[in-house]
Amino acid sequence: MTLKQSAIFQTVLEAALPLAGYFYWHWDTSFILLFYLLDWILFLAINSVKAKKRFAYSGLVTEKKHAFRTLLLGSAILFATCFIVILNMQLLQPSFHFTNRVIAFLMYEDIGIAQGYVLLPLLLLNGISVYKQQFIRPELYKYLTMGQLINESSKQGLLLLACAGLFFGVSLFMQLPEEILLFSTIIGTTGYRIVERLKFARLFHH
Repeated sequence: MTLKQSAIFQTVLEAALPLAGYFYWHWDTSFILLFYLLDWILFLAINSVKAKKRFAYSGLVTEKKHAFRTLLLGSAILFATCFIVILNMQLLQPSFHFTNRVIAFLMYEDIGIAQGYVLLPLLLLNGISVYKQQFIRPELYKYLTMGQLINESSKQGLLLLACAGLFFGVSLFMQLPEEILLFSTIIGTTGYRIVERLKFARLFHH
């Protein structure tokens, strides 16, 4: 499987899980947003491993400093996005409580077992597989700079933060259906990821 094909397959799989959650497992909006937050945490973790592998190969102190700043910024954006998402959900559902929804999400049963026991290992295995297939096997750490490898962690995070902030700002003045937040998150995230991953695949190809 080429890098381009692998990127498309990964993006389709990532979109299929929340869609299956909504239509088949009856996830609500908070569950799907929590799924994407978990996915974002895994994304940052994988970028940290990529940065470590790249530094081990290059030994450049400047790249190590760049990785530290970029990943620190990505973590800060993650916390800010979580905060705004919580505010959004409280506008949509006045009784919303973040901790309770996290527990409910992990312990939710629709297939006879708490989905946390299935979903978390599935996300982790997918992340490890992508890391090996799209990073280690083509040896990208030898050909791409630290910035090319991990700058997406802050770029994508800033876009998500801006979108969450925009939805929150609009929600202060008019009541929006939950479905708008739900499907705009799925469609927007999927569209953005496939464009960026194909761009990355072409960059490596050339």
